[in-house]
Amino acid sequence: MPVYVKELIAGVVAGALSKSAVAPLERVKILWQTRTEGFHSLGVCQSLNKLLKHKGFLGLYKGNGASVIPYAALHFMTYERYKCWILDNCPSLGSGGGRERKFQR
Repeated sequence: MPVYVKELIAGVVAGALSKSAVAPLERVKILWQTRTEGFHSLGVCQSLNKLLKHKGFLGLYKGNGASVIPYAALHFMTYERYKCWILDNCPSLGSGGGRERKFQR
């Protein structure tokens, strides 16, 4: 399996866990930023309780799926690619082994 595919999979898993852990807080933040009626004057715990009461458990995670896969996976993969290019020890994109071939003159 190519290295970049492994990096994409690792990014999806890591991103899904981390984004889902903070999704309720992100949801409250967005409600505050958009000055949603009934939320702009509440604290964090009060906002979470109100959201849970009115929208249910899934209301805490509304919009989470849209950010997990594309953002987290691509962010992780590009970070790993740039890191290895900067350190000049990238495996080839196809096989996952060996150094990238330098152009010969």
